[in-house]
Amino acid sequence: MESRIAWQGKRHDRYAVTGTIADSRGVAMTAASGLAVSRYDAFVTRFMAHGSDAALRLKAVMEADPDLLLGHCARGFCFLILARGELKAPARQSLAEARRILAQRGGTPREHAYVEALALLCDGHFARAADRLAAALEDEPLDGYAIKLVHG
Repeated sequence: MESRIAWQGKRHDRYAVTGTIADSRGVAMTAASGLAVSRYDAFVTRFMAHGSDAALRLKAVMEADPDLLLGHCARGFCFLILARGELKAPARQSLAEARRILAQRGGTPREHAYVEALALLCDGHFARAADRLAAALEDEPLDGYAIKLVHG
């Protein structure tokens, strides 16, 4: 899966340039590299297919770009989807990291929606979180991860 690069760069401490890169579906995300976006694409594909290797794919995403906001949101959502009490704290940590990255790098409207939806889900507002992602799908109808989270 090759990503089409559409840089709108922003300098910050960790990376020389961070910008938006379109994934294989043409949906922009803020990332440090095309490699991170390609790996995120692979994770989404496996997650949508209920692939047993989805967690390993997400780990590869985070190795490619430890500050990929959508990666942290995906981790948080995955923790909460498992519905285990001991995973609430790691989900909140993922949310905190996503908020930190959003403050540092900025983000697309979709990325803002993911952070808002994860915050709602962490607070137990499942329907409101789904509604927030559904609203984001109106602007980015090819967002595979949001489609899967909202529509199963």
